[in-house]
Amino acid sequence: MFFTQLLISSFLLISCCFNTSYSFQQVPLIPKRFINCRMLKMQANIEGISRLHKAFEIAMKARPQGGFPHFAEALRRSGFKSNHWVLPSCGSLYETSFGSFAQQLSPLLELGIPVPIPSFNREKVIQAIRNDQAGRTTFPEFLKGIWEAGIVAYDVDFDRRNVIYYGNDRSHFYEELYPAVELPVEVVSLLNDHH
Repeated sequence: MFFTQLLISSFLLISCCFNTSYSFQQVPLIPKRFINCRMLKMQANIEGISRLHKAFEIAMKARPQGGFPHFAEALRRSGFKSNHWVLPSCGSLYETSFGSFAQQLSPLLELGIPVPIPSFNREKVIQAIRNDQAGRTTFPEFLKGIWEAGIVAYDVDFDRRNVIYYGNDRSHFYEELYPAVELPVEVVSLLNDHH
C-alpha cells in the first residue's frame, strides 16, 4: 500500500509540474498535506537554483572590473556563506542563505588519464591569486594556475573574506584574507533589484 501511494505521489508531482489534467482529488489515498509539502520543497529548490544563477550572473558583471574580490562580494551580498572547490575535477559546493548547492564544471584533466599531482609551490599559488584578484585571468585560467601550483582544494568563507588553499597532503596550505571592495553602482543596483 505504501509503495503504491509513493508511486502515485511521484506521478502526481511530475504531472503537476507539467500541467497535465490530473488533480489531487482523483486519488483520495494521498493526503494533500504530503503533496503540498513536496510541491513546496520542489518549488523552493527551483527558486533557489534560479536565485543562484541570477547571483552568478550579477557577480560575473562585477568580476572583470576587479577580479575575485568583486565577484566574491557580489555573491556575499546575494546570500552566499561558503564555497568548497576540489581540483582537478572542478566540483564545487555552495552554502547559501537560500540552500545548499553542488556544481560541476569541466575538469582540468582528460577523463581516465592518471597524472601526477603537482608539488605545492607557495609562490606560484600567490602569483595565480594575485593575477585573478587583478582581473588578469579568467576563472578557468585561475583554476589551472592553482592546480599547477599544487592546490587540490580550496575553501572560501564569504563573510570573513577568507580563502584557504590546500596542497595534496593538507599539511601544505596557503591562507589569506581577500580585500573588502566597493562594488560598482550598476552591480549594486542589480543586487538590490535581485532581492
